[in-house]
Amino acid sequence: MLAPVGPLAIVARVLANLRGVFAATDDLGALARVLELRTAIPGVPAAERAERSAVLSALGRYGEAATELDRLAALDGGDADEIRLRAAALRARLN
Repeated sequence: MLAPVGPLAIVARVLANLRGVFAATDDLGALARVLELRTAIPGVPAAERAERSAVLSALGRYGEAATELDRLAALDGGDADEIRLRAAALRARLN
């Protein structure tokens, strides 16, 4: 028998499935929204913040992409300096 899971785990799974669908169909707008929701769930891998930043950048939303990298840098101590440099490069594209 399967162990019961909570509603947050179900939402995370549904969003993970949607992420796969939108990534496969190159629907970047929908993928950005799904990743926004996924990154709000505790315990979601930090790598999804980097993915969200890349999607936002591809959409030309450089400020939001840089902000997402700032959040990632706060979580990832080892590569934080490199991540902050990438965020600064995105902000430079706003000018």
